[in-house]
Amino acid sequence: MKVEIKVPSVGESVTEGTVGTILKPSGSQVKIDDEIFELETDKVNQAIYAIAEGKLELTIQSGDTVKVGQVVGSIDSEGKGAAAPAPEKPAAAAPAPTPAAPPPEKAASSGPGIRQSVDESLQQQKEKPPPAAPAPSAAAPAPTASPQPSGRESRKKMSKLRRVIAERLVQVKNETAMLTTFNEIDMSAVMNVRNLEKDNFLKKHGVKLGFMSFFVKACVAALKEFPEING
Repeated sequence: MKVEIKVPSVGESVTEGTVGTILKPSGSQVKIDDEIFELETDKVNQAIYAIAEGKLELTIQSGDTVKVGQVVGSIDSEGKGAAAPAPEKPAAAAPAPTPAAPPPEKAASSGPGIRQSVDESLQQQKEKPPPAAPAPSAAAPAPTASPQPSGRESRKKMSKLRRVIAERLVQVKNETAMLTTFNEIDMSAVMNVRNLEKDNFLKKHGVKLGFMSFFVKACVAALKEFPEING
């Protein structure tokens, strides 16, 4: 029995989407709730899950545009893969015969013979000419410059959601007046009061007298005189 895979609805105003990364290729075995592929839309990216167990067959590829409700594949529940038989364990190889130990040499007899053999070996080493110095090898090739690191930059295809956000940002920049408004106010009276009271305020409260206290008092006075501003 084949179960159809349809593109679900992901929002009221979303009518189509783009197939993103395919997580399960066509022909593979899937289980219930396995992620099959990613669906990219203008508002959200959503993973499409398997609703049955069996062999997966997809009729889409990454990058295709699909409509909501469109059939994009099927799952053959009768094509469940049987478990493959376990391979037979190979017979253990026979251990290789160990070589026979060489016969022990005849122990040298004790006495002056041992001393004489050691003296003769030392004398032969002294008379042996030193080994000739090896011929100079060809000049080693100059070290090649190590390749420059490629860095951490990588290029990826922009998702549909990111593309819509970029288009909206450019649209706002082109269609909106980018202005900055400055409102000037005479702060001379506040500066005079602060210079006169800052030392007493610091001694009494342990903190410096800043401008925020005056701003808060002005806002409170404005709200008392014009209560509708609070709305």
